[in-house]
Amino acid sequence: MKARAFNNGERGFTLFEMALVIGIFTVMLVISGPSLRRVIEGYQISQGAMSVYSDLMYAKMQAVEKQNEVIMIFRPADQEYDILYDFNSDWDGDELAEGDYYLKYGVTLTGGMVFATNMYQIVGVDSEGIGDGVTFNSNRIYFQPSGRAAEGHEDSLFNLIPATRRSVYLIQEGDAAINDYTYLRALVLDGITGTPVVKKYKGVWVTKN
Repeated sequence: MKARAFNNGERGFTLFEMALVIGIFTVMLVISGPSLRRVIEGYQISQGAMSVYSDLMYAKMQAVEKQNEVIMIFRPADQEYDILYDFNSDWDGDELAEGDYYLKYGVTLTGGMVFATNMYQIVGVDSEGIGDGVTFNSNRIYFQPSGRAAEGHEDSLFNLIPATRRSVYLIQEGDAAINDYTYLRALVLDGITGTPVVKKYKGVWVTKN
């Protein structure tokens, strides 16, 4: 089949040439498909981790701005967390006292992410040994008016200690099911500054740029 001649002297594509291009394009899609999927997954979990990072910073800044304690409560069983304004500084996140109110309630993880509840045996996650992906005592962070982060002492929630190097571990739900920690993320909190750092696992924990 010959290409049709146009008035300006240019040639069109033949049916064979078009089929050849489509065939090459299809092969490229098949080859790059798995890699492209992992890139998309990596982007999703990074965005999900940054969402939790943003809320950690939000809780810290609310404590500083309002000059009052703010509690961030993680609920791994429900894949949610809450941010509570603790007006009377009783550090109780289970029951609202007069003046307390939620800044955010029932925030769900995004990007298909879950708390890394079954990864601690592989990469040392969760020093509490509970395996819920959160290393803060009773899964609570107490942000103080200074911006510092604290946690309840293991003997008493009311005996606060600096939340130094405590972490929240996140992973995509599908990866957790097959113990694949390629996209495992950790939000490590500095108890002195109250600032979180996002880390990723590549055989060792490295800071994510």
